[in-house]
Amino acid sequence: IDPAKKFALAINIIHIFLIIFFFIIIPIEFTFGTEVFDQESQFILSILLLKVIPILLFLLFIFVDIHKAYYKRGKLVIDRNKILKRYLKNEAFYDFISILFLLFSICISGIENKSASIKIISNILSLFFFVKLKKFKKLVNEIEEYLYLDESSYNMFELINLLYRTIFVLHILACIWYMIGNDESKNINWL
Repeated sequence: IDPAKKFALAINIIHIFLIIFFFIIIPIEFTFGTEVFDQESQFILSILLLKVIPILLFLLFIFVDIHKAYYKRGKLVIDRNKILKRYLKNEAFYDFISILFLLFSICISGIENKSASIKIISNILSLFFFVKLKKFKKLVNEIEEYLYLDESSYNMFELINLLYRTIFVLHILACIWYMIGNDESKNINWL
């Protein structure tokens, strides 16, 4: 797959939005100690939409990545062995950690009466999805290179990127702020 084609751009954009989705959902689940859709009637739908379909999409992204050529010193590398070696060396660990987290969360979701320790372990393991931050940065750079923007468009792209990063940091800080205020070890809290 040629990285300069629109198909590669579309896959990268979908991948970025899926990563952003999990960057929003995981801190909420971690902070509030519950899954986003926790009601019985929505359980199957939530597992399907929030866990199974993303795993299938991440597997599709892995398939695309191990078939996507890359540029090295200005030349397009299309040798499958070199592409696979590069993927295994630079990206495989991060992709498989995020998929393992999603698989583990499906297993935990199926347990009826979860103990507090299982919930804590599940929440801590869910934070391992943030290893995708490196992949996120790579995808944003690939999109930026593909678009080859003029100065005003580049500035708009950077502004949107800055806005996203600011909102992401604020989201994380708000979740931390809520956790501090809702400390269950004390009976009195300010929330």
